[in-house]
Amino acid sequence: MQEALRALDPSVQPRVSFVSENLRQELRSPRAAAALALLLGSTTLILAVVGLFGITSVVVDLRRHEVSVRVALGATGRTVIGLLMRDCLKPVAVGAVVGLILAPVGAQLLRAILFGVSPYDPWAIAGAVLLLGAAAATAVFIPTRRASRVDPVTVLKME
Repeated sequence: MQEALRALDPSVQPRVSFVSENLRQELRSPRAAAALALLLGSTTLILAVVGLFGITSVVVDLRRHEVSVRVALGATGRTVIGLLMRDCLKPVAVGAVVGLILAPVGAQLLRAILFGVSPYDPWAIAGAVLLLGAAAATAVFIPTRRASRVDPVTVLKME
């Protein structure tokens, strides 16, 4: 094909390439942006989980006396875990609601790099909320489970 075009007009320098190569060149920048967003999002999620775990550990430690009194009065481990998880996950729930309210603003900023998904896709939003909720619940569950196994006699003797 190149030879036929040169025969018609020698001044024309045709450049022939495969569509797949052109597509790969065009998508290089959006793929890099998506990889960077994935890296930053994953790092943020890990930092949030570690921070929530640390804060929950401190809160549970501060409430150790209360927990030991509850256990001494007959509260089960399940009751203690439920109480502490409910108290520690309230700020997460508030943050999720605020995030859902502000999500459309962020969606408009990211619209240019989204391919094949709407910024208001309910499945993507639900998946993100579920992922964050599961990560937060896991980060909170570990210290609260540890607190539910406390020996009330030992804790009350320390006080």
